[in-house]
Amino acid sequence: MESAPGTVQPVAVISRQFWKQKFDDDPSAIGSTLTLNGTPLTVIGVLAPPFDVTSVPADGYFIGGDVFLPVAQFPAPQGIEKAGPFMLAVGRLRPDVSVASSHADLAVISERLAIADRARSRPP
Repeated sequence: MESAPGTVQPVAVISRQFWKQKFDDDPSAIGSTLTLNGTPLTVIGVLAPPFDVTSVPADGYFIGGDVFLPVAQFPAPQGIEKAGPFMLAVGRLRPDVSVASSHADLAVISERLAIADRARSRPP
């Protein structure tokens, strides 16, 4: 499972602002190592414009966010299920996918997750 600890390489995607500040817009930043909380991470990407971490409407989750990790690297010592009820995901739509259809797909996924969570929370 992609969300299980140890299932992904130690990688990160960085914000454009961080790329400019830390790497001076240098394309060779891709593939370089960035150490975060003592963990060396390989930079595999820079968020493309127009993504702006200071203006994305997500209740402030992105304000100041510069490094994005796969969920399996989420620093949750007791596992992702114990980390809390919220997870914020970032993605890019393929050119042939509309925002409306992605919202519809996400609504289905959200409902399935809610059903699974309720089932897991019920006593046997």
